[in-house]
Amino acid sequence: MKPLFQLLIFLLPTQLGRHFWPDWSYVYGLRVDFLSPAVFLTDIVAALFVISCFPKVRPPKKETLIFLAIFSLNLAFSGHPALSLYFWARAGFFLTVGFCVYRNKDKLKEAIRTPLFLAVGYSSAIAIFQFIKGGSVGGPLFLLGERTFSVSTPGIATIEFFGKNYLRAYSVFPHPNVLAGFTLLSLIYLAAFKKRSVALSSVYLLGFSAILLSFSRTTFVASAFVALLYATRKKLSVKRAGTVLVTLFALLSLLLLLATPSAKIRTKSISSRLATVPALRSAISTSPFFGVGLGGFMPTAGLREPPHNTFLLVFSELGIVGFAAFFLLVARLASRISTTRSLLLLGAFLVTGFADHYWLTLGQGRYLFVILMGTMYN
Repeated sequence: MKPLFQLLIFLLPTQLGRHFWPDWSYVYGLRVDFLSPAVFLTDIVAALFVISCFPKVRPPKKETLIFLAIFSLNLAFSGHPALSLYFWARAGFFLTVGFCVYRNKDKLKEAIRTPLFLAVGYSSAIAIFQFIKGGSVGGPLFLLGERTFSVSTPGIATIEFFGKNYLRAYSVFPHPNVLAGFTLLSLIYLAAFKKRSVALSSVYLLGFSAILLSFSRTTFVASAFVALLYATRKKLSVKRAGTVLVTLFALLSLLLLLATPSAKIRTKSISSRLATVPALRSAISTSPFFGVGLGGFMPTAGLREPPHNTFLLVFSELGIVGFAAFFLLVARLASRISTTRSLLLLGAFLVTGFADHYWLTLGQGRYLFVILMGTMYN
C-alpha cells in the first residue's frame, strides 16, 4: 500500500492519459476536455492503491447512504444522465481514495513527504524552463503529459510586459493557475516537516519561482491570505477559524449570484468569470433543489468551461441539497482540524476555490484535495 501511495503522489502533476469522446463530451459540436471520459496513469495507480486498502477498510455506512441518496435524486433530475453517471462514478472513486488515506493516515502521513518533495521539484523545474524557452520543453516530457505549445500558440496563457508577450508557465499541468495552486498547497504541506536541508530549500526556491512565473493572481492573493493567517495564528482558534472561513466563503460565493457582468470591468480574468453568472442563475432556476446533474452545467449552459467558483459549481449541478451536503462536508472537515498547517491549507483551498474550479474538475486538483483532506481530518 505505501509504495503505491508514494508513486501516486510522485505522479500527481502528470496528465498522461487517454481521452474518449462520446456524444455527450461535445458542446455545439466542439470537444470539451472537462466532459471527456479519460483514464490517466494516476488513475491506474490510485485504483491499485484503493484495492490494497480493501478489505481492511470498509466505507462508513451513514456517509455511504447519504452519498447514494444524493446520487439517486441528482441522476433522476439530470438532463444528461449518461454524463452524470460517469461524473458520479469519478466522484465516488476520488472520495474512496480520500477515505483510504484517512483510514491509513498514521502510516501515510510521513510517506507523503519525499514523493511530494520530488513532484514539486520536477514540475517547478519544467515550469521555469518553459518560461525561459517561451514554449514547451519537449522531448521525453510528453510521457508526463506536457503539451506542445509556444508563446504564439492561439489560446495559450500569456502575460504582457512593456508591449511584449511572455508565456505563463504551465509545466505539465493544463493551466498555469493549476500549477500555482497545486504548488502552493504542496509547499504549505511540506513546511510542517521540521527536518530542513539544502535540497528542501532548493525545492522551495523552485516552487516559489514556478508560482511567480505562472502569474496566477488568484494564487498570489491566496499566498497573501495564508501569510495573514500565519501571522495571526496565535490569536486564532484553529477549529473555530476553519469553520468561520468555510461559512464566509460559502456566503460570499452565493452573493456572486447577485453580480451583474459589466463592460466597465477591464480586467479580463474578472469579467470572464462574471460572464458565467447569468448562466449559473439560469441553471440553478432550472432545477433548484437537485441541480442539473453532476457534470451537467456546461452542456446545459452551452459553455466549454465550468464556472470559476467551487461552491457555485456544486450548487448549479447538485442543487440546494448537494450544496448543503458539500458545505457540511467541508465545514465538518474544518471543525476537525487541529494544526496551523491544516488551517493554512484550508485557507489556500478556499481562496483558490473561490475564483477557480480545478479542485473539483481536474485530476491533479481532485487527488491533491482528497489526499490532503484525508491526512488533515481528525
